[in-house]
Amino acid sequence: MTVDLPFREPQLGQDYWIEDDILPNALEVAQRCIANSTWTLGSPWRPEPWPGMRAPHALLPEELRHVEECVTQRFGITALQPQTDSDMGISGHNHIQLCGGAEGVARPHVDSAAICDYAAVLY
Repeated sequence: MTVDLPFREPQLGQDYWIEDDILPNALEVAQRCIANSTWTLGSPWRPEPWPGMRAPHALLPEELRHVEECVTQRFGITALQPQTDSDMGISGHNHIQLCGGAEGVARPHVDSAAICDYAAVLY
């Protein structure tokens, strides 16, 4: 089932927040993720709604725990519920995604509003 979400320009402080220096080892994380040898291709190689290529398990458990603590503090919630894979496999938790110049723009996280209340995007 496809749900069309009405687009409205995201507002800083309402729909998204910018936090600097979340991961103290950001360069190490980036190098580890880029060295990944197994990727799932998105558009333009396959008819997927997401661009580039992605791979699971981007952050180590302690890194993910730290990011989740930052998110729960920001929103004043006690915990995040892990999402499950969708039937079409287009949604995931703790993935790295690489994309090129034309695709590499900030945009709302819209894999599925039914299973995703919050998303953290690390640049």
